[in-house]
Amino acid sequence: MSDPFPDSEPFRLALSAALTQALADAASLRRRLADAGLTSDEAASWTSGRLMTAIARDALIRVDAGGRIVDVNPAGLGLFGPKAGDPYRMVFDLFADPEIGRRFWDALSQTGWVVDFEAPLGLDALDPSDGWWTGARAGGAPAEYLLAIRDLGPHKAALEALRKSEIRFRSLSENAPDIIYTIGESGSFTYVNPAWQRILGHPPDQVLGRYFIDFVPERDKNRFRSLYRQIRSQGVTVSDLDAEFEALDGTPRSFSLSGSPFFDDAGGFRGVVGVFRDNTGRRLAERELEVARTYADQMIESAPEAIVVVDNQDIVRRVNSMFTRVFQYTPKEALGRPINDLIVPIERKGEGWALTARAGQGEAFEVETQRCRKDGGMVDVSLLTTPIWIEGLKVGVIVIYRDIT
Repeated sequence: MSDPFPDSEPFRLALSAALTQALADAASLRRRLADAGLTSDEAASWTSGRLMTAIARDALIRVDAGGRIVDVNPAGLGLFGPKAGDPYRMVFDLFADPEIGRRFWDALSQTGWVVDFEAPLGLDALDPSDGWWTGARAGGAPAEYLLAIRDLGPHKAALEALRKSEIRFRSLSENAPDIIYTIGESGSFTYVNPAWQRILGHPPDQVLGRYFIDFVPERDKNRFRSLYRQIRSQGVTVSDLDAEFEALDGTPRSFSLSGSPFFDDAGGFRGVVGVFRDNTGRRLAERELEVARTYADQMIESAPEAIVVVDNQDIVRRVNSMFTRVFQYTPKEALGRPINDLIVPIERKGEGWALTARAGQGEAFEVETQRCRKDGGMVDVSLLTTPIWIEGLKVGVIVIYRDIT
C-alpha cells in the first residue's frame, strides 16, 4: 500500500499499535516454537522474519510450490482485501487478468525470480490500479516463493498530477507577457519562455546554456555575480530589481527582475526561477516626462511675468522668481498659503473669491485688477488664468500676473 502520510500523528499512533501487537504476537510465537523444540536463536530468527513481514508497507505474500497462497501480511490484506487470506487461494487470483497472473507464475516457477513486473491488481483491491510485482524462490523443501507487491496507484497519480501541473505551467509560461526563466547551479539559463525572443530577439538556442551575465552590460556584471552568489549561499529572494539587458539588435532594454532559489528534496541548491518584466516603455515615458517637466520648470522660472500655481483648494504650490520680485514673497513664505490671503487686498476679497470660483469651474480668463505686495504697496496687474487638466480632471490653475503699473 502507499505510504499513509508517515509524518502524521495518526500514522505514528497506528504504527505504534501495530508494532506493539506484532511484538506481542512474536513473543507468543517464540514460546510456542520453543515448546516445539526450536532453540532460542532459531525461534528468534523465525519470529524476526515474521515481525518484519507484519510491519512491511508493501504487500508480502508467501506461495507454495503449487501456486497456492500460504500467508499474507497485513499490508497485503489491506491491498487485496480479506479474501487474499482464504485457504487454497491461488496466486493468479491476485491479478486483474488471470492470464497475466499465469505468465507471471510460470516465469517465477521456472526461473526462480521475477523483478519489476507491472500488472493491474485484482481480487478485491480497493483501488484497482497497477501493481509492481517482484517474486523470488525462498528455498526449502518443498520450495516456497515470496512475492512483494507495491501499489503503483499513488505513484502514478502523483506523476499524472505532476504532468498536468507541467502542462499548466507551460501553457501559462508560453503565453505570459513577461520573460519567465530558470537558471541552473552554474548560473547558465536552463529555460526561457517565448517572451524572451519576442522582447529581446534571441532564439532559445542562443540563450540556453549561456550565462546570465552574458546579456548584461559590462558595468553590471560584477553586481549580478555578487547577487547570484548571495542567492545561492543565503537562499534570498530578490524582487523589483532594476536590470538592463542587451537585445539581439544591440539596443538596451530595461527590466524589473525577480528571482527565487529552488532546492531539491535534500535541501540542496538547484538554481533560480524568476521573471523579467519589460519596463523599457515605462522608462522611456518616465524620461520623456522628466524632459517635459524640466522644460516646463525652465519656462516658468525664466518667464518675465510673475507665475503662481495653485491647487483646487486655491493653495499656492509653486511660485517663480519673478513672483518674488513683484510681490516680495519668497517661495518659503508663499507655499502652502491660500492665494487670496497672500496678495489680494482686503477691499478686493470679494472679487478674489469670485475669480477663484470661475477658475474652479475650469474657465480660462483675463482681467485687470490690483494686488498687494508684502510691504502693503499696491500693484496694477493683468491677471491671466489657465486650468491644469490631467486625464480629464482639473488638478489646479496656473495664474500669470503681468505688472501693468
